[in-house]
Amino acid sequence: MICSVFRPSRKKNGKTVYQRLYSGQYRLEGQTNRTRVPLHTPDKRVAEKRLQEIVSNIERESVGLAVPSKLRQVLERPLPDHLDDFIADLEARKNDSVYIYDTERRIRSLMNDCGWVHFGDITADSFTTWRVKHPKARKTLNDYLSSARNFVGWLCKKTPGIVNPLASVAKVKDDGTRVRVRRAFSFDELVRLVAVAGERVAMYLTAFYTGLRRNELESLTWGDVELDLPTPLIIVPAHVSKNRKAKQMALHKDVVAELRRVKPLNATPDTKLFRKYYRTKQFKADLKAAGLPYQDAQGRYLDFHSFRYGTNMNMAINGVSGRVRMDVMRHSDPRLTEITYADTEQLPTAKAITSLPSVMEAYAQLHAQSLVSSLPPESSVVQQTISPTPPNAPESKEEQPVLSSEVQSSQNKGMVGTTGFEGVAPPLPLLSQTIPYAQRDAQGKEPPPDLKSLMSVWGHLPKRVQQALLSIVEDLR
Repeated sequence: MICSVFRPSRKKNGKTVYQRLYSGQYRLEGQTNRTRVPLHTPDKRVAEKRLQEIVSNIERESVGLAVPSKLRQVLERPLPDHLDDFIADLEARKNDSVYIYDTERRIRSLMNDCGWVHFGDITADSFTTWRVKHPKARKTLNDYLSSARNFVGWLCKKTPGIVNPLASVAKVKDDGTRVRVRRAFSFDELVRLVAVAGERVAMYLTAFYTGLRRNELESLTWGDVELDLPTPLIIVPAHVSKNRKAKQMALHKDVVAELRRVKPLNATPDTKLFRKYYRTKQFKADLKAAGLPYQDAQGRYLDFHSFRYGTNMNMAINGVSGRVRMDVMRHSDPRLTEITYADTEQLPTAKAITSLPSVMEAYAQLHAQSLVSSLPPESSVVQQTISPTPPNAPESKEEQPVLSSEVQSSQNKGMVGTTGFEGVAPPLPLLSQTIPYAQRDAQGKEPPPDLKSLMSVWGHLPKRVQQALLSIVEDLR
């Protein structure tokens, strides 16, 4: 084994010049090359002492009696310094700026809440304890875990010999439950908001008619907008879009008119399309001025992302197909369009129910048709309901009245239509009150079965059928 100290030298003008500070060199058993290390001292005895400590630590590390120096450096260095290196590496690898920002924010939050100062402070128990105490959404908790795992895993790759302490932590089962439930902006609510929004109208209209997210809108420039084309477009660059795919979107005429109105005269392609218009405080003030609650009685929020919900619902109410809505919303899964971004309170469910055909009207028409078609030339109903001719009255050979042309037409053509039914007339006096029942009352008899059945469905008969039957009764009287 070789272990010695020396002062490095070099030739200058033919003379040997020695440096002021000592260095050391060593070669342990089994090694073929010498290793030089700077000792940073002009004192030879101090240099020898430092070299001995270095060699002793290396020998102890080789047999497992001491922590390797690289690992020791990682363990002793503060975590914020490691995080700075991790963020710099993410930026060098051209990761998205939003992803980098979210990752750094989550990790620093965990450091503060869990008391992580050095690598040894990171444990599975400390993270799970933090997770229990913070009632965040399940997806959010899993995002925090993923960010912390990536950071610790990056450290482990740099330093062989250490294990990721968060590798054993399981993710929370995500069943789609959302802590913050939103509702969609309706068309009428947007009209009320625009009336009080002032300079923010352009941004609100663009958000409602395109479904773009707030950070996407704030990243757009005037170079991304084409207002002079036959079909005006807004181009969402790939680095701005959440799914990292460029997208061309047609603009509504209201958006085109408003953008032309607010476009600065000195705007360049790099000028931001919208300044930092959105502030939660200002947005809440606009909602209050429009008479719209930020949170309704059901606990649902009306925030900026509600514009995106409104985009989907506005298209759905106006009959746009699900596939087209999915493309406009830039969703990869139709369930996002049909379930996650659907506000069922705005669906025309009441209109759908009331538009269904009436079973009772169909039954009444069929029953009336059956009764009228079964009347013989001398109806048993007429015979039973008309009082007998007095004994001293002359016999009448007048023919019985026939059905009116309207009823005959109904018999020939059928009374049940294929496209719906006519409106039911307001309740009229019972048919039994129109025909004299003096004899029936005196004898205590009930109305004839056919007439009684007709009376039970009288309120469901169309007006034209009621009028036809009443005309018969009037002729009989």
